[in-house]
Amino acid sequence: MALNILLAFGMIADIFWNGTRLSFRLLHTSDWHLGQQLHHWSRQEEHRAFLNWLAKTLDAEQVDALIVAGDIFDVSNPPASAVHDFFQFLAQIRAAMPHLQVVIIGGNHDSAARLNSSNPVLNPLDIHVIGGIPRTDQGEVDFDRMCIPLHGPEGQIQAWCAAMPFIRMADLGTAALTGGDTAVQGYRDLHRRLVDYIKAKAAGDLPLILTGHAFMRGGLESPDSERRLTAGTLLGLPTEIFPESVDYIALGHLHRPQTVGDQEWIRYSGSPIPLSLAEAGTSQSCTLVSLGDGPIQIQTLEIPRHTQMWRLPEDGPASLETISRTIRKLPTKTEWQGPLPFLELRVLLDQPQPGLHREIQTMLADKAVRLVKISPTYPERTQTETTWSGTRLSELKPTQVLEHFYQQNFERRPDPAVVALFEQLLESCHQEAP
Repeated sequence: MALNILLAFGMIADIFWNGTRLSFRLLHTSDWHLGQQLHHWSRQEEHRAFLNWLAKTLDAEQVDALIVAGDIFDVSNPPASAVHDFFQFLAQIRAAMPHLQVVIIGGNHDSAARLNSSNPVLNPLDIHVIGGIPRTDQGEVDFDRMCIPLHGPEGQIQAWCAAMPFIRMADLGTAALTGGDTAVQGYRDLHRRLVDYIKAKAAGDLPLILTGHAFMRGGLESPDSERRLTAGTLLGLPTEIFPESVDYIALGHLHRPQTVGDQEWIRYSGSPIPLSLAEAGTSQSCTLVSLGDGPIQIQTLEIPRHTQMWRLPEDGPASLETISRTIRKLPTKTEWQGPLPFLELRVLLDQPQPGLHREIQTMLADKAVRLVKISPTYPERTQTETTWSGTRLSELKPTQVLEHFYQQNFERRPDPAVVALFEQLLESCHQEAP
């Protein structure tokens, strides 16, 4: 018995002293949306706080690989400050953790060409960027570019990453135009061919991680936040597009942390900061995944909230008198410490009041808040009028404009097929944007 205990202790000591661990650890995050503005307010302080937290967490958790599943930037042509913060973060973690590998895929908000342009500098640093579906000189899908070996601290391959970026309609060819089951089959074929390629290339039975940036069927969206993806299917993609031989699927696009169905290994990490007022009440997190000989271990790491978001009154729209009392209770700038919270005020009105915004701004003059939005509600009006009254065009989604126009001209809502075609047209415009 004593000998067995000594042998066991020796194995544990060997693992500890030689730095060898029984699992490979990766951290999954997505949807940073660097450069985003909340209406007209910058989010740079929040993003920088997140990146600092992430750098410390990668080190503290002894992470082997970082996966960023798309939408690095908020727009395809991001501001210089956002690009600066992105590269500064990569330089910071590379200097602090030379063994750390990074896999970054493009999302629907990103410019694939812009992301890929950094590869000559980043690839030698073990930072792999797959902005879009790579192609060979002959125009065929370059699956080899999307096959990334993931090494442990001692240099041995411990896992493989099948780095699938956001799949655009052009990547599906005629399948996207046909739609329905044909489009779903196009997604399925791309994933199957990538996984088959990596299985043939990989030696041994190592864990396989697949990335993606897509809207999956049954996923929980955030109102006024994500851009609906409709390439081929309006209802979202089924999990059947993914091969069963994959150990973990790191998804991006939806901003709420969630699993897909009841399958714990298919996950959205969610965005690191709330990207709309509708997300004010949700928590943000990253996903820490441990892969080894045993069952996969998944841990959610909550991200600290840098700046508060207040939607007042909390129980819904209220009269201007109630709003005035609510404002008087807010802390003043001299009383408040830390970043000023973002504020939405929800006002119940009988009719539009042209001077309302100026009146509320005056009441908020010494208050420790940043006014984002005043949301008026008119209970006596129709739903269409309520939606539009007091709302700026910039606050509306394109589909809302379509529905209003259709309602005004045809006295009914547009058919789902019309909405789907309109959203596909929008997606084409976003893809063609510089």
